[in-house]
Amino acid sequence: MKPHQLKIRNKILFLFLSCLGTFSFSVKVQTNENPTITSLFQNSYRLYKDIRKPNGIYLDALPQNGVGDKPAAIVANGIGLISLCIADAMYQKTGDQTHWETNAAEQVNTTLQTFINFKNAGKTNSAGLFYRYFNYSTGDQAWSSEYSTIDNAIFAMGIIFCKNYFASNPSIVAKANTILNAMDYTKAIGTGKIYMILDQNGNGSAPTSPFNEYILVSWLAKNVPASHPNYSVSQTFWNTYFADPATAPVAHVNYWGNITLSDSQHWLSSFIPQFSYYLCNYYKNNTAYMNYFKNSMKSDQLYCQNIGFNTHEWGLGAGDIPGGGYSADAVENNPKRTVSPHIIAGFIPVNSESKSDLLSLYNNGTGPAVYSLTSDPSKKVLWRYRNDNTALRSSYIQVIDFSTMLFGLASLPEYLGNNWFNTYNIISNSGLVLATREKHTSDKGNISYNSLEKAIKISHIAGEKHIELYGSDGHLLHKFSTSENNVSIEATVLKQSIVFVLVQTSEKLIKKKISVY
Repeated sequence: MKPHQLKIRNKILFLFLSCLGTFSFSVKVQTNENPTITSLFQNSYRLYKDIRKPNGIYLDALPQNGVGDKPAAIVANGIGLISLCIADAMYQKTGDQTHWETNAAEQVNTTLQTFINFKNAGKTNSAGLFYRYFNYSTGDQAWSSEYSTIDNAIFAMGIIFCKNYFASNPSIVAKANTILNAMDYTKAIGTGKIYMILDQNGNGSAPTSPFNEYILVSWLAKNVPASHPNYSVSQTFWNTYFADPATAPVAHVNYWGNITLSDSQHWLSSFIPQFSYYLCNYYKNNTAYMNYFKNSMKSDQLYCQNIGFNTHEWGLGAGDIPGGGYSADAVENNPKRTVSPHIIAGFIPVNSESKSDLLSLYNNGTGPAVYSLTSDPSKKVLWRYRNDNTALRSSYIQVIDFSTMLFGLASLPEYLGNNWFNTYNIISNSGLVLATREKHTSDKGNISYNSLEKAIKISHIAGEKHIELYGSDGHLLHKFSTSENNVSIEATVLKQSIVFVLVQTSEKLIKKKISVY
């Protein structure tokens, strides 16, 4: 099927489902799509495609100006896996085979299998963590790197995204379980501290205080099964330092009336609340955290204005410094006067002006933030520049730091929407949500296929229901919510011989495989 035909088919499907009288749901209509923003979104994904190796491993950064490659980075592979979920979701939405992925599930399988091979070859420590930097072919340690708990935590979140997004792909789920079940983040929890490094035997060092991006490490530690020997310790730590940020014994710093969280009496770089927003389900769903998130954005903007930047120039993030070096900039700590466009994008969910600020930075392709992809110089992305010397250029675009450009653009309502990330970053105390779903597969009486009507029937399930339909390869076909007791979905429109149906209520989650004939 050609791309335009698939796009037409998807539109017909959405129109058909919205007109069915047996249930109702809201359809997200594409609005305010800007061709430049769309190109920046597509090219931001292409950057990840460009640093992916044939065995599925992602390098640490995309080189610029003819400099050499860096080794692979475990954190880059977490982001790379999430990027594949984004690329698949956008292909399902648009049918665009040129800019998105038609075989994302296959690529995820390749990446996960390579890491399983590394694991089986003894390239992890006793807590199941991989080296921070490693040889992409062998998994061997590079740059004398450590077992970083936060880098591995972001890698784990990438696997969780894939396991949840490709929930009906048994190969992805099995491979994800193999890697995740070997990881033990409770090893990183100390007394009032989180260890940033674990040694070969899983012993911690380099402690850091909350609050910072290590919320992700604590979140993974919290969500171990109750049978885990360190369950009580991880619960106490989370409940003390992260469950209620307003009253937690962490630093609350104030910049001109904007109170934010910190691990010291200094302001944090804006990538820290952004990683928390996109990767920690609890963070986005907590009102107090979201207030701090917005205050972080306001502090960032205000500080940049106070040091003389234009209103569209802000973003206190991390990455390669144009002209040399690396920095994580923050309020009152941006000596090179660096603008980080990926931070502007990362605040898109709470800032309606971010799109126009990005367009101003792009400036019809002539702005100092514009960088060309080495694989195709006609494709442009936005990256860091110095306000005091716009001629200086960065030598590398770091995958982890650039991630909030991709995430922020993906969260625009005309693309995937700002709830997309929280749909697939869910963990539960008994393990991953999708692992819990498998326990309910015996409860199949309420989901059936009517061959005469050529329809999937969902009945006798009371209350509000969230329904997801997947193809046999794990692609998400459609999802919606309804409170109707009887739901009928015309299966022929789905163009699938096998459909996996997942129905979630407040009390249970049912999954059933449907053969369409």
